[in-house]
Amino acid sequence: MPSYHNYFQALTSYLKIGTKNTTGNPYQGHLHIWVTHDLQAQRSALQDVLVNPTEITGWVNGNYYVPTTETLGILPIPLEIRESSGIATYVSGPIANIKTGEKKKPQ
Repeated sequence: MPSYHNYFQALTSYLKIGTKNTTGNPYQGHLHIWVTHDLQAQRSALQDVLVNPTEITGWVNGNYYVPTTETLGILPIPLEIRESSGIATYVSGPIANIKTGEKKKPQ
C-alpha cells in the first residue's frame, strides 16, 4: 500500500503537469468555466460571512453581463472595388446542408 508521502508526491506532480497556455506556463484550474463563475458568485454572496476568503483574481465572470443583441456579417464588396483592388471573383460549387445532405446552388 502506498504511503501518504508517495500519494502526496503523486498528487503534487499531477497538479504541476498541465497543458501550457500562451504564456508558456501550465494551465492551472479546470476547463469548466461555469464552475468558476458559480464559485465567484457564491464567494461574492457570502463575503460578509466568510473569514479571510480567497480572492478569485484575474477572472471576468461572464454571468454578470447581458448578452448583446448586436449581429454582424460580411457585406459583399462592390464589383468596382474588387476589380480595382485585384480581388478575384469567388467561385463556388453547390452548397451542401450538413444535416440533410441536400445541395443547392449559391444565388
